[in-house]
Amino acid sequence: MRTTRPGPAPLPLPAAITVPAGEYLTLESTTAALGSFQISANETTIGQYAEFLAVLKKSANPTSYDLPDQPPEKTSHVPDEWAALLAAADKNGNWNGQTVTLDSPVVGIDWWDASAYAAWKGARLPTQDEWFAAYHHGAAELPIIPPGNYLPVTRQKVDRTPEGLLGMAGSVSEWIGRTVPNPSNPLGEQVWVIIGGSYQKPQNGAQSRQWTADRSLRRNDIGFRVAFDLK
Repeated sequence: MRTTRPGPAPLPLPAAITVPAGEYLTLESTTAALGSFQISANETTIGQYAEFLAVLKKSANPTSYDLPDQPPEKTSHVPDEWAALLAAADKNGNWNGQTVTLDSPVVGIDWWDASAYAAWKGARLPTQDEWFAAYHHGAAELPIIPPGNYLPVTRQKVDRTPEGLLGMAGSVSEWIGRTVPNPSNPLGEQVWVIIGGSYQKPQNGAQSRQWTADRSLRRNDIGFRVAFDLK
């Protein structure tokens, strides 16, 4: 879903980036052997997520993309403050002090929402190792990229990797698809990761991480991007 307002046609969203199979540096300063995959160059946008919700609304089985272990009390994938966010984005307006368009990253979603959207796209959420491998893929040294503001993905200039991935150091933090050990408690229970800095919490840029056991967590600075397996 892209704006149809009179004026110049919107720029196309950037194409997904292919990361070849190989050994990649991890955030724990070890290496991980990864198969080839593609990862979205941008965080999922408000317009893209609106298309997903429109499909669910028309579907005879709106739970068809839910994961089997989704809590029974979770009955909707509509983000927090969705009506206000979508209305502002459709008018290139203001939401919570931020200028938003349909190409701004969707926020106010939890892990279950992100996973259901990914399933609808025939994709999945990236693992932490994949996300970080994509971040430094194509760079001779680990990139140091300044965090970006909450901007439409087609305007993001500063927060860009050498391969063209947007928003990994800023914009919004992102849900990851699998649990990992928390380095502060490596023998404890594995937990879910929210990776990358955000416009509210830039912290350490692309190397920022937050750990949570709550996949229902929603915030105004958390979004996601998707990954695709390659054979």
